[in-house]
Amino acid sequence: MEAGDFCIWRDGMRKNYADYGLTGRRVKELLEECHAGKYSAQVRTAAYKACPIAAEHIILSITQNKSYDILEFDLKLGRVSVGRSDFYGYRRHTLAILNNMLAGKGKV
Repeated sequence: MEAGDFCIWRDGMRKNYADYGLTGRRVKELLEECHAGKYSAQVRTAAYKACPIAAEHIILSITQNKSYDILEFDLKLGRVSVGRSDFYGYRRHTLAILNNMLAGKGKV
């Protein structure tokens, strides 16, 4: 692990989708498109920007609709390195970054 590979972002941990300017409808659209295999490279980039140490778990959560409870003790990836509340905060942040990437806005 290198410097900068940790998730220290705390200010927005409790932000909801509306705080990012995302509607429930837009979140649903993004997730459906990700489940269908669209934007896999962008999801990977967004997840690593949001939280490098939990990125692989976040990617599976978004692309395969897997919950924290399913991923918490994943045999292939190992244990999720953040708690449930933080995990979902980083997941929301990832979707916000993805939405901005797709809109050409850059980082959240």
